[in-house]
Amino acid sequence: MSKHRLGLHHWLRFSYLSRTTKRPFTACHLPTEAISCDVPTSSPINNHKTLCFSLAEQLILRGLFVSAQKVIQRIIKQSSSVSEAISAVEFSISRGIEPDATSYSFLIRQLVASGETQMAEDIYVYCILKRGIEPKDQSLLNSMAICYCNLGKLEEAKLLFDKLLDMKLRPCSSTCTALIKGFCGQHIILDGFDVFVVAVDAGVSLSFSCYNRLVDGLCHRGFLDEALYVFDIMCERGVTPNVHLFKTLVLSLCKRGRVEEAELLSMDMESYGFVLDKVMYTTLINGYSKNKKMKMAMRMFIRMLKLGCAPDKYTYNTLMHGFFNLGMLDKGWVLHQQMAEFGLEPDA
Repeated sequence: MSKHRLGLHHWLRFSYLSRTTKRPFTACHLPTEAISCDVPTSSPINNHKTLCFSLAEQLILRGLFVSAQKVIQRIIKQSSSVSEAISAVEFSISRGIEPDATSYSFLIRQLVASGETQMAEDIYVYCILKRGIEPKDQSLLNSMAICYCNLGKLEEAKLLFDKLLDMKLRPCSSTCTALIKGFCGQHIILDGFDVFVVAVDAGVSLSFSCYNRLVDGLCHRGFLDEALYVFDIMCERGVTPNVHLFKTLVLSLCKRGRVEEAELLSMDMESYGFVLDKVMYTTLINGYSKNKKMKMAMRMFIRMLKLGCAPDKYTYNTLMHGFFNLGMLDKGWVLHQQMAEFGLEPDA
């Protein structure tokens, strides 16, 4: 259905209703009377809105269009729902006053916050870009970046993010979060990391979920230094890591042969009141065994026992393989015998 054939205010109503109701309806012209006749006057808030619409109507009749437009802007900005904001836009258009970029910006913010992302994009494209208006409002650019992220259009969202930076404007936390979530979700993890670095430099606060997604994604892709950087920033900013984050980093470091770093991180984990589990101990022991550092492996094994974490057959087999590979058969057989005493079945 053409926006131009229906008229913009008809299209706004059609687009909104088609997304919020399944009931069929027919687009029709708005009455020329003030739209406030549909607003209940039982509450102080609605009385105030009625007065605002009435004031705008009087200003229009007196030819004070700029002043009327400012009143309409205020109505849209203070609207408690998308429907109210659209009604204000319709009121303006039906009286021959095309809403300006600021009015549409307020409406777009309402739409994005309410999850009406497709309609927000339509208004941005048809009512701002196609009218030759260069978007420079910080709030509008942030809202549309979030909108594009929610629509899965990350390239468009990143362009608006970059535009904010070029204009020396600060991206908001929600914009950074949406971009990082989007890039991580599409496995473009380094792009998400780049957004994170910009957010940190700009002093933007990020949620725990952002840190968690980045650490997970970076570790999975093998970018451990970047993951550790994210983790360090997280701790510096007072965001408490959870067991999952520690475990992800420790296991990833061990997998890459960086066992000493993994052990230091495990000690850091304990300082937060968390306890290493059997998998983490065994992974650390395996890492030291592969690096032929059996003293370190045994130290971890003894620490494991002292802290009451019972080893399983995989823990014992890891140690035995390490000793046997170094020709230290006597120590390997001691562990073999100990396994049998605990009723565990060796495979070495």
